[in-house]
Amino acid sequence: MKDLIDKFGLNEVLAYLCPGVFLLGSLALWLRPDFAPLVGDKLATNAVVVGTLLLVAAYAVGLMGAAWSGQGARAYLRRAARKACKASVPKAKFSLRALLWPLLWSFHWIPSPCVNRSVVDGQLRIAEGLATFGGLQGLTRLENPWDRLAIFRTIVCGRVASRGLPILAEAEAVHRRLLFALNMALVFLLIALQALVRLVFYTLSWVHLLGLPDVPIGVLWVLVVLGIAASFGLRYVAARWWEQELLLTCSLTR
Repeated sequence: MKDLIDKFGLNEVLAYLCPGVFLLGSLALWLRPDFAPLVGDKLATNAVVVGTLLLVAAYAVGLMGAAWSGQGARAYLRRAARKACKASVPKAKFSLRALLWPLLWSFHWIPSPCVNRSVVDGQLRIAEGLATFGGLQGLTRLENPWDRLAIFRTIVCGRVASRGLPILAEAEAVHRRLLFALNMALVFLLIALQALVRLVFYTLSWVHLLGLPDVPIGVLWVLVVLGIAASFGLRYVAARWWEQELLLTCSLTR
């Protein structure tokens, strides 16, 4: 495990590999593990080959999940900000965005940090630093708030005095915790939803009809309850780390 962490980096393991492992593990609710059709009967019994394939697949799934969680949170925050600005405007009778809002909230709700003059000033300084030191700004609309902070720190790390190095290190540690919490929040919700669908299949007596693995109903209820609770709890945690990362990063602009 130590060699794995050294090769991938702690950020890769926590932010991408771990969520991918959990998501791949949730496939046991639907499939019976069998690697023979993929690698052949001989290699299917080789733990090194199977383990390597699982790690690669888990990392790829984790990357996709991280992109989903990051952009989903960004979309939620932008939509929530628009709704707050338009709170006094009469609501339209029907719109597709209004229809999708409950779904966006369920998957990507995250508490927003307090917005005041100092926070706005700090974000403006970060934007100015990106434009000054990076030379370019706003290359993609897919950028989320914490990615902007990480990019800014990467650009200015060589320009920070020695007294700012501990701040940089702490900000990077907080960023890892934020990504882990945010990505695992989505993973736990997806696992809970899968368990909920399995419960529906039990009710409709479709489990044996579809040839699905037998999973105790009690285990499924535990996955539903704990998955939802862990998902929303981790979103609170992610919001806390986001505020701390913003504070640490803004301190580097002074």
